[in-house]
Amino acid sequence: MKRVNTLYRVSTKGQVDQTKDDIPMQRIACHKYIEEHHDWVLNNEYEEKGISGFKVSAEKRDAIQHLKDAALNKE
Repeated sequence: MKRVNTLYRVSTKGQVDQTKDDIPMQRIACHKYIEEHHDWVLNNEYEEKGISGFKVSAEKRDAIQHLKDAALNKE
């Protein structure tokens, strides 16, 4: 089995809205994609809300660092 980690992100504070939060749609799409791969299992899910992937370096993004650590630990 391949363990899969997912990251859901909205880049601006304006996109973090309880009525229009894009993260549930991202989660549904990722879960569906994982289900299509029978040898994949969801290991962890991470979220970044209101963090720009363009303006904020990877070193300063906690979720990216958690994903990096998981990869280095073969999770």
